[in-house]
Amino acid sequence: MSSEPVNTDEKKKRVVRRTACRVTRRNSSPRSLALLSGVVLGFVCAFNEPASASYWIPADQAFVLSSQYSYTSPTPADENYSWNAIAEGQPEQDPPPFPTGIDRDVLITQVATGSYRVDFPGQAGAGTMGVGGAVQVTAYGDGNNARCKVWQWGPTDGNGNYSSVGSVLSVDVLCFNPAGTLTNSPFTANYIHRTDQPGPEAAYVLVSNSSASSQEYNTGENPYAWSSTGGSITVNHTPGTGNYAVELFGQTGAAPADAGAGGCIANYGTVEVTASGGSNAYCKVDDLVPETTFHGQKSYVAAAVIRVSCFDGSTGLRTDSPFNMVYSTMAPNGTLTEAFAFGNQPGTASYSGNIQYVNMVQEYGDGQTYIPHCITSAPAMFRWQTGRYGILFSGLGNTVGPSTPSYVKVTAFGSDSTFCNVVNWGPGSNSDVGVNVQCFTAAGVPSDTDFMMTYSSLFNAF
Repeated sequence: MSSEPVNTDEKKKRVVRRTACRVTRRNSSPRSLALLSGVVLGFVCAFNEPASASYWIPADQAFVLSSQYSYTSPTPADENYSWNAIAEGQPEQDPPPFPTGIDRDVLITQVATGSYRVDFPGQAGAGTMGVGGAVQVTAYGDGNNARCKVWQWGPTDGNGNYSSVGSVLSVDVLCFNPAGTLTNSPFTANYIHRTDQPGPEAAYVLVSNSSASSQEYNTGENPYAWSSTGGSITVNHTPGTGNYAVELFGQTGAAPADAGAGGCIANYGTVEVTASGGSNAYCKVDDLVPETTFHGQKSYVAAAVIRVSCFDGSTGLRTDSPFNMVYSTMAPNGTLTEAFAFGNQPGTASYSGNIQYVNMVQEYGDGQTYIPHCITSAPAMFRWQTGRYGILFSGLGNTVGPSTPSYVKVTAFGSDSTFCNVVNWGPGSNSDVGVNVQCFTAAGVPSDTDFMMTYSSLFNAF
């Protein structure tokens, strides 16, 4: 389990400038959206002029694509699909701190069959926010029906030993086949840690006590629970059912006040869920509903309520399990470009995504001030075959490279035991980004189902 950081004394800022998009239609590349159809659709794309308001997410953030099934030694991750950044400064400063990329390789180590460690050197203790935060994991690969989860994460000393004074953030990942047995699998993983409170926008929580009937998390005291409103998070649960209701007080679906000038509007948001712990259980989003309160004859959204269901990885039956959940109406992973979508017509060949569950936001910035620009048009959604879907975001910029790394997370949605994985993602036509996902029954058979997915990138539209 040992690994050593690379270039531990160097830091590097990744600042990228890009021009506006063009409209084309061309054959697909190996990582493009239309992997099965052979053609990438082009959409008209135009950027609005930046607004005058300033908005940025001061988050410690990291992500990685582990694209191999096995590793013989600690291996640097592909820089096209990995990122490791800390928010240097204080979240309340004006402008808030821009996350600074650490010029150190993200390392992937295989510990045993189906067991991996991802090391983010300098992430633990190097930023202003300490250790805690949230981790999400998704299995990756064409036809891969494994399920991956986070076992644990925390600071290590660079030699594989957990240590309260360690500077390396280590994330331990476990992957299982549909029978519930450990198996080798590629995966994507990300980490985010925030302490700012800009208003209704986002929240995360690690529900570590999976058997408690009712829990309340004070987001000002628990490093693994946070809300942009500063409000508490409660979790209600009937023991033994595998069902959890997570209530995020103050999360009204509104965009932060500073973001409104960039065309960002209220939406229901998106949810990411990953089971945690050493069992083979897996978890998903069951439902996302606003909780309303009444004042006179008018109703107002007072909180977001996310229902989470967890299942035994051997039987597919409901079971109690710890889990990690992230909710956001803006930028779930805090990167310069973010997009999310809700696939809620699993049997339809093509349709436009539900704009109440969609946001595409880009930050214009010069390294000092960052201004959001939201693209409120719905993405194009496709069903290629049973359980296999494509999502096409128009206008997000399609550069793939070390200066613009990107990441994708997908979570199945609904009350049944289906689950979803990432197939691939990459540039479509000149201004588009395509994502392919695939979904399965608990037994690993392709199956149509609803899903929520998030795309994150370091593309800078300025």
